[in-house]
Amino acid sequence: MKKSRFAIISACAMLLGATACFTPKAFLVPELGVHVDQSKVEKYLVYDEYAKEQVIDIARFKEINYSDFVLSVPEKLNYFVPVHSNAAGNASWTLKLSKRSTECYLRAVYSQMPINVNSLDELEEYFKSRHKKASGVIRSSTSRDKFGSEKIFRYEVTAREKEDGRLIVANGFCMADPVNRGFYYEVMGERYAYERDIDDEEMIVGIGVFMDCFRPTPRVRSKSQMY
Repeated sequence: MKKSRFAIISACAMLLGATACFTPKAFLVPELGVHVDQSKVEKYLVYDEYAKEQVIDIARFKEINYSDFVLSVPEKLNYFVPVHSNAAGNASWTLKLSKRSTECYLRAVYSQMPINVNSLDELEEYFKSRHKKASGVIRSSTSRDKFGSEKIFRYEVTAREKEDGRLIVANGFCMADPVNRGFYYEVMGERYAYERDIDDEEMIVGIGVFMDCFRPTPRVRSKSQMY
């Protein structure tokens, strides 16, 4: 499987490297950099024939808990969650598709604002600037919306791969952390396909379901953190 190459995704180390904690209902994705006792983790993993690698056995859980957000496990388990590309603050899922010429990657990330970016408005402008500079971009747009009571901006970016001419369409949204100033959430899906298949319903529905599964981890806001 190809890894996402789209320029709007911040580079991050993606290695599952910690001792996990489990409950009957949730899988807690661990922090990076801590030794894994493989014998304790193996029973929560399965080998996926579609992915050709070990994945988290999401069928056993109602939700996958990351350090700053939660993803509910969809009823239709046509997603796989590779062990090597998920970490405490970074979700990386892949959609199983009936057409092998198509690929669809799902991301949820909690990250620090880029340098000199201090608000959702400035983050939107930063994204617009990056989209314009990204290689192969054909068109891009952003729009304003809400996630519950929080303001977000949505984006859509279309580019073309040089290698095989397939289109890449990235849809996502960004939301500033209402508690920790200077941090934000990004939830998105990337689909790769030739023009005839780029709007395939299987991918579009899969991305929508993934976004609906996302929710930030609740935090208590102190007076010093109020905007």
